[in-house]
Amino acid sequence: MRSFRWVPVTLFVLFVVVRAGRIGDLLSTGTFVEQTLVALTFTLLAAIIWLTITPWPEVLSKFFKPFDVRIASLVLGAIMILAVFAPIASGHHPNTQLDLVNGQLLPPSLAHPFGTDFVSRDLWSRVLFGARVSLMIGVLAVTMAITIGTMVGMAAGYFGGWVELVLMRLVDAGLSIPRVFWLLVIVSLWGTTDIYVLILIIGLTGWFSTSRLVRAEVLRIREEDFVVAARGLGISEAGIVIRQILPNVVPPIIVNATLGIGQVILVEAGLSFLGFGVQPPWPSWGTIIQDGSARIIAAPWIVTVPGVAIALTVVSLAILGDRLQTTLNPRDSAQF
Repeated sequence: MRSFRWVPVTLFVLFVVVRAGRIGDLLSTGTFVEQTLVALTFTLLAAIIWLTITPWPEVLSKFFKPFDVRIASLVLGAIMILAVFAPIASGHHPNTQLDLVNGQLLPPSLAHPFGTDFVSRDLWSRVLFGARVSLMIGVLAVTMAITIGTMVGMAAGYFGGWVELVLMRLVDAGLSIPRVFWLLVIVSLWGTTDIYVLILIIGLTGWFSTSRLVRAEVLRIREEDFVVAARGLGISEAGIVIRQILPNVVPPIIVNATLGIGQVILVEAGLSFLGFGVQPPWPSWGTIIQDGSARIIAAPWIVTVPGVAIALTVVSLAILGDRLQTTLNPRDSAQF
């Protein structure tokens, strides 16, 4: 375990050394945002080194004990770092057409690690910037869905009566219709969608299952002795919900959010592939696959690379979500 903790440091130092020339160019001629990213690069390197040489809490060491969890954390961390520092890691703008005459559909090489597409755009740059878009949509849409679902589930589970009846029938109605159908109908009626509208649509159609999960937890917790004692002490309803019930609902919410990000990435990729998701000039993993679908025989790397990126991200999130469930569930504490 101790030796494994040096792997992220080694990889990150290697990344900085390989991209030293690009870092120097951004420091001298880059924009303020790019220069800020360079500063964050070295700050993150110092933070990773500090986390490596300092002792970890016992719970953190146990969490990363399984080998698959360590690999998933490493893969997901690398994807997130490359996405955040995409201007440093990539040598080209994702929409720059490098050479329309001789640069189309070039296979992977040292100059273009993932090859080029049909209009000579560097696929390495497009995958990195596409990771930014896909991860941003996943995190923000899940945050919105978790927030709405938690509020609805808390209200339905704690107050009960007609509040629970109305809210749960609304949830049942939402769950009775497949989510993809919801999304296709809304996007079709909306017309042209940008990234922020897509986040809004995915977030507003993804809170139904979270609300049922939270409601079930609240129904169990509200009858616990500490909640009954809080009522006996005269604590207000809002105080009981915020201070007594909500902290005990957070663990399953975290697990649900972790798994939900992977699901949203798949949903976004599917919508973008069908032409209803992220629109040009924004690159996303789904739009890159759409660009290469017509040339899958002549240039299979255009489809393969973003497909592998999606698979690695979703599988890593699933492994971490399963480990979080084991860690945060008291019933599994013996196995943990």
